[in-house]
Amino acid sequence: MRDEPWKSADARDGSPSGISPQLLDGLLEGCAVIGFDWTYLYVNEAAARQLQRERESLLGQSVLALGSGVDGSTVHARYRRCMEERIHEGFEAELTHVDGATRWYDLSVSPVPEGIFVLSADITDRKRAEEALRASEETFRLAFENANFGICMVDTGGRLVRVNREMSAIFGYSKEELEGTSVNDIAHPDYLEVSPAFIGRAEAGEVDRAEFEKAYIHKDGSLVWGRVSSSLVRDAQGGPVHFISHVVDVTDRKRAEELLRASEARYRFLAENMVDVVWALDPNTGRFTYVSPSVEQLRGYTPEEVMAEPVKAALAEVSVETVFRGRATVAEAVAAKGYPPLVHLARVDQPRRDGSIVPTEVVTKLITDDDGRIVEVLGVTRDITERVKAEQEILRLNADLEQRVTERTSALTEANQELESFSYSVSHDLRAPLRAINGFTALLSRHLAGGLDEEGSRFLRTIGDNGLLMGSLVDGLLDFTRARSRDLKRVPLDMKQLAEEVVVDLVSTPGREHVKTVVGNLPPAHADRGLSATVLRHLLSNAIKFSSGRPEPAVEVGFDAGPDGDAYFVRDNGIGFDGLYADRLFRVFERLDGPPQVGHTGIGLALVKRIVERHGGRVWAEGAIGEGATFYFTLAPPARARGTSP
Repeated sequence: MRDEPWKSADARDGSPSGISPQLLDGLLEGCAVIGFDWTYLYVNEAAARQLQRERESLLGQSVLALGSGVDGSTVHARYRRCMEERIHEGFEAELTHVDGATRWYDLSVSPVPEGIFVLSADITDRKRAEEALRASEETFRLAFENANFGICMVDTGGRLVRVNREMSAIFGYSKEELEGTSVNDIAHPDYLEVSPAFIGRAEAGEVDRAEFEKAYIHKDGSLVWGRVSSSLVRDAQGGPVHFISHVVDVTDRKRAEELLRASEARYRFLAENMVDVVWALDPNTGRFTYVSPSVEQLRGYTPEEVMAEPVKAALAEVSVETVFRGRATVAEAVAAKGYPPLVHLARVDQPRRDGSIVPTEVVTKLITDDDGRIVEVLGVTRDITERVKAEQEILRLNADLEQRVTERTSALTEANQELESFSYSVSHDLRAPLRAINGFTALLSRHLAGGLDEEGSRFLRTIGDNGLLMGSLVDGLLDFTRARSRDLKRVPLDMKQLAEEVVVDLVSTPGREHVKTVVGNLPPAHADRGLSATVLRHLLSNAIKFSSGRPEPAVEVGFDAGPDGDAYFVRDNGIGFDGLYADRLFRVFERLDGPPQVGHTGIGLALVKRIVERHGGRVWAEGAIGEGATFYFTLAPPARARGTSP
């Protein structure tokens, strides 16, 4: 803007005095002299063009008549101040022309004797350039500050001139802490030469842009990885000004890559040191993409040889159909079978280099892409030669065992038949002489009645009693034998009712009426009724016999928890027995109470044990001399011994 005062105007042409009109007319800037009456006294061509009027039409024209709103406008107010106070005014203003367009002017208003002298320079292009620059700078500022990656401006000395918020977030420092520091102040010691090397090459004119990954130290001491893209900004003469660098935090990616590398190294180590063969297969080409070294031990071929052949070359002919079912490629076979992700093939025969066949077990895993297409097949192959040999040996042993079982069964059947024959002989052949002995003894006793002395009568009674005992022994042996071969017919059984029936039968025998018997609440059982009655009969008979000599004999049938679990029991207050010999009670002919008597042969408890064990149960006894005895028994395996039915 011009701010020197103007001298008095020449009255002839209206221009300020002392200045040639030709000089003013040649200026590119607009020049005008406005009189105290607000009319134009002088206007050069540039001012006329600015006002979009003819020069001659403006001379003598009032400024206020140029358009509505002139009077009272800021420009007019500044003109008036200059006019009245005779002071210089310099300012910029945006003016609207008659065509409605607006333009910017740099106005210099000075007092002259004739009024005021206005010098106007059109600065519209400059203002627009400045506005565009401001908009560009604002856009750059917004982009710089709000980018989701780090941005920094670095001078040619490697110092951070300006950083954005994300840059601060990446490294943990505030903007104030970062700006003014060297890029190497936050660089990892192993990467101190990366940025200076690029700066040096850029300044030498070798490169203007570079991308690299670099490790930094976070404010908290942790490692930060950044992917850096840096560009050199040059001035109009091509000299380096500064660098603009973009920094993306790739720490998570680098950690993932490191974990992946470690994982791959770990699994490669495992794969290459396993006895099993680990492999990968391209389902589309039908060729292996990886085979572990252990394949050479398995088949005699190197991994390279196996990978050079199609997958079918790794299968014996008998296994090709099993694996592919006639399909041409692995992909077709997988698609046709609808394989699950994990497939287990228990037996796959594979050929060896020497022509032999090795049996293997194969487990495969299908790898699919996001669209579900199979892109890879992973597998593990195991040599099962020893397993196959073991299975064959088991089959041979099973065959031998079946043969032995058949032979033993035949021998057992023959023995059972002989036993049945023996039982038949005992039942028929021995009973006849016993009946003769017993019968003739009775006849002799009556025939010699009154003719025998006391000693002779005792002899006859002894003969008769032993004959009866012999009959009881024969009956007991037959019952003991039949208890093993008799069919077991399990039925729901009311044990309380059965025990009461046996008690009534036993106490009705003369001499036993005084024995007190109690039958408690017995849970039902699922057992053979006849054999169960035999068990109760023998146990109750013994209890009544060995307690009948007591002043107040008592026998109880109940269900209680014994030392080996819940069980039925028969308890008496009789003579008892020595607990050290409890296991002998259930052996045939084993007795703890003196010589055998008629009806008490020493076979009863052995018969009880056999019947209980045929039911899957157990029998045991507790007692002490003079303190009675308790016999426990179950009629089912332990899982059913608590009164439940099978």
